[in-house]
Amino acid sequence: MLSSALSWRDTTMTSMVQMFLYIVVAVCVFTSLGRGAQDYQLSFYGLMAVARCSPVAVLVTHSGYVLNLHKTGWGVPSRAR
Repeated sequence: MLSSALSWRDTTMTSMVQMFLYIVVAVCVFTSLGRGAQDYQLSFYGLMAVARCSPVAVLVTHSGYVLNLHKTGWGVPSRAR
């Protein structure tokens, strides 16, 4: 935020609004939908499955892209290729 304030551009405010929507509003809406911890278990297990399987797919295929997402989007280091 400080960096954006120091080098303000025409698109900076748009980026700030998008960050607020994704980080604050989306999290508030998602967390208000569940009644207890059990309601979030399935999504947590899904996150864990994707976090384990997708980097393996990048390593096995020796490609920087899996499902049209670059390896840095999956969190695989560049040296893994």
